[in-house]
Amino acid sequence: MAFAIYACTVRAIVLPKRYPRLALAGFAGPIIFISVFIILGFISLGYSPVSQVISELELYKYGTVQVVNFIVSGTLLIVFSIGFYKAMQGFIKKGRVAAVSILLALGGVGLILGGVFVTDPSGPNVAHTIRGVLHVIAGFMLFALPPPIAFIVVGLSLSNVRYLRAYRIYSVLAGIAAYGLIALFLFASGNTQLGGSHTTGIFNRIATIEALAWYAVTALNILSTSSRGETIARTQRNS
Repeated sequence: MAFAIYACTVRAIVLPKRYPRLALAGFAGPIIFISVFIILGFISLGYSPVSQVISELELYKYGTVQVVNFIVSGTLLIVFSIGFYKAMQGFIKKGRVAAVSILLALGGVGLILGGVFVTDPSGPNVAHTIRGVLHVIAGFMLFALPPPIAFIVVGLSLSNVRYLRAYRIYSVLAGIAAYGLIALFLFASGNTQLGGSHTTGIFNRIATIEALAWYAVTALNILSTSSRGETIARTQRNS
């Protein structure tokens, strides 16, 4: 009767164990992807991590390894998006968390397609293939552009979760920074004053690592919440 008078209900939300395990893929995927492209950048003869983008590793001696790296890491990001959707329903409205999860999954799809469609070599006089064009489209339209929107939405949607204050601020800033770094990468790639193609690889790596870091940080937050056995009290007002 007291609850009827107050016209509200309080529900404790506990993350099921299987969801944090899926979220672990969001930590593994970025770590694997970054580790592999760093190693390949050093051992691929003739390749320059400073002036060449990550995708061009597909064109060198260990190119097959980078192709597999794209596909495996992308698959892990998709798995993470499923775990994220399940785990965050108690924190974010269901419709919104579904949209965010789709945006995050598109990042994984973009990586997978980056492995399926091998990039073209860089250079002013290089003929572009359909395969290479599809690689670029997958990189920008799926991996680069949709996920940062999700970062920002997640941060703004967690305003009612006090103990995640630092994370939600990070999430919003990460989304804004991601677009800033993409713009800087595109600007530096064609701007001779910043070295043009001489610094393309550096900006490409900074933008990629910054975006993938969000997946890893978010996965650790989900795992941390589960391991501590924390619950979130959510009040829903009845109409």
